[in-house]
Amino acid sequence: MDTPTVLTRGDIELRIHTTPGRRYQIQTSQDLKTWTNTGTAVTATGVTTVTRIPKSTAPRQFLRTRQLPNP
Repeated sequence: MDTPTVLTRGDIELRIHTTPGRRYQIQTSQDLKTWTNTGTAVTATGVTTVTRIPKSTAPRQFLRTRQLPNP
């Protein structure tokens, strides 16, 4: 994952290095212990996938990308 870009409304844009055809899920956490899926899983169509995360009201937010098993 590249450094996230904060957009004008406070949303975050992520560029994720991916493998075409594999599925990925973005997750967020406030404490690095409990992780919550954000949005729906995406299937990569190229080597970089761009996704947007809505602005959070939490004082801090951590992000991670999980590669999911293909169905």
